[in-house]
Parts: sequence; structure tokens; C-alpha cells
Amino acid sequence: MDNLTHSLVGAGLAATGLRRLTPLATVTMVIGANFPDIDAVYGLSSRALELRRGLTHGLPAHVVLPFVLTGLVLLWDRAVRRRRHPAAPPVRPGALLLVATIAIWTHAALDHLNTYGVRWLMPFSERWFYGDTLFIVDPWLWLVLGVAVWWARRRWLAEHPQWPRPARVLMSVALAYTLLMAGSGLLGRGTVRRELAPLAVPRDARLMVAPRLGAPFQRDVVFVQGDAYRTGRLDLLARPAVRLDAAPVPAGMDDPAVARALAASRGARAFVRWSRFPFARVVRDGDVTVVQLDDLRYGRPGRRSFAFTEVRLSRDVAAGTASRAPRVDTPRREAP
Repeated sequence: MDNLTHSLVGAGLAATGLRRLTPLATVTMVIGANFPDIDAVYGLSSRALELRRGLTHGLPAHVVLPFVLTGLVLLWDRAVRRRRHPAAPPVRPGALLLVATIAIWTHAALDHLNTYGVRWLMPFSERWFYGDTLFIVDPWLWLVLGVAVWWARRRWLAEHPQWPRPARVLMSVALAYTLLMAGSGLLGRGTVRRELAPLAVPRDARLMVAPRLGAPFQRDVVFVQGDAYRTGRLDLLARPAVRLDAAPVPAGMDDPAVARALAASRGARAFVRWSRFPFARVVRDGDVTVVQLDDLRYGRPGRRSFAFTEVRLSRDVAAGTASRAPRVDTPRREAP
């Protein structure tokens, strides 16, 4: 999810009453809710797809990172806060570790719910897990979580005895909305399978029924059919619910030039390990063969995504008569 959603979740959980456990609980939970994204430092590098949502999002990191964040907050408390405010109450290490753990665990759980996914088993396995539940930016969650934080803060400042109640109610609404979207996703997958039955799509064919921005009852559909992909849209309120685009999208991954591009480029190999619905376009122009790679989750032919990767091969490498080739991998911007 985007970092505003992560921050609002951390602040919202603190507003349910957890901020009373220890001084600096709120700031710890907001930081903790974003803490696994320290790997975003790779976001603008050529190794973004290889390293993002990996080590810092795996289960082992969820054991280590709470202690790291707790230690950093304790150091800041003793080195800065207590010097500036000697009368301020000290933080409680145990409570601080508890709120840091809760906040950090919400991060990968939310990231799991979108189509980008997370690698829960890193560093032992690079397998990706996808929830396909929430769009990576959800304005309805922004609204509910934002009101929860604002309302609870207003009551806190007014010293209202029941100040956590609005946050508890609205955080429950946010949870119910997420569960509803998860149920909508399962219902959508079943609907797509049922309506695509005349196309003889195998039951084990890869299928994505992805949430759309601000549209809880609509989803984008991508599935594998033979050596191509089919795309379309699902509307749970319409009949028929599934409308497929007329033209399939050729995968193109079996072109020999693609295999040689993968051998020549580390970035291309990282892209393939990351991708879910990869497709390739090979452009042969004189002495240079250009292999363009993208993923149907975010891109389309003629519409590049942030993950677009390009490898240039010389004629002899493209023909398989040389072992090395100059290549240029395009810079990419990393998604949240």
C-alpha cells in the first residue's frame, strides 16, 4: 500500500488507546507502520525489482525490525528528548516493543493485499504472495482512517474521557471494508471462472482479478490462454459481469532473443522473477535487437509501466553467435 495509508493505520491504531501504553507510542507506531519500506532506497536503482519487498518484508525481518525500531526510539529518547525535557516521563521499553511490533506487522500484511505482493519467505525463498484485495491507493481507506485519527485527536486534546471510541469504531469500519473487499475478490474470481467456462480456460490457468481505483465492485481481469493473455473487466453489478477485450496480448516470451536478453542482463532476469504476467516485444533494427519487457498487471502494449525493462543486443548476440552483449536497462521507478 501507499505510505499515507500505512501512516494512517499506525496513527489510527495508536488512537484506539495504544498511545496510553508509553510516551512516544504514536510516533513509534507511525514510523513502525512504514519501517519495512527502508528498502525503498533501492526504488530508483536498477536493482529495484530484485530487492524491493524482499528481506525487510519477510517473516524473519518481522522478528528483528521491532527490536531495531525500539532501540532507535530509546536512543532518541535518552539522547534528545530527555535532555530537552528533563521532567518528561521516560518511555517504557516493553510497551514500546509491543507497539513497534504491532505497527511493523501491519505493513507487510497491507502490502500483501495488493497485486504487487510481498515475499513473506525471504531470505529462504523468493516466492511472491498476492492478495489482490485492495488497490495500492485506496481513497475509501484514506477517508475512514483519516477521520478516525482526526476525531480521536480532537477528543484527546479536549480531554474527553472516551477519546479512543471514534478511532475504535472507524478502525473497525476499515477492517470490515477490507474483509468485504477480500470477499468481493473471491466472489469475483468465482464469477470469472464461471463466465469463462465456454472458453475452456483450464482451472489451473493463472488468473488475476485485481481491484480498481475507487471502484469496489469493479475489477480488472487478466488470465493466461494458450501462449497469450486475455484482459478485461469485471463488474459485479452487471450481467454479464465479465467483458473481455477483443484482442489477446501475445506473451512473446518464447522468442529466442528474449532468452538471450535474459542471459545478458541481470535486470531482465530480476524482472522475470518479479513478474506475474510478463510479455515481451522484440524490435529488430539493423545491427541492434531491442527486447522490451513489461508486466500486464501495470502495463499494456504501447503503454509502459514503472517496471518496463529494455535490453539492447548486438546482431551477433541476438543471433546466438556471441556470449556477451552491450545492453541498456531502462531506469525504473518503484511502486509503493
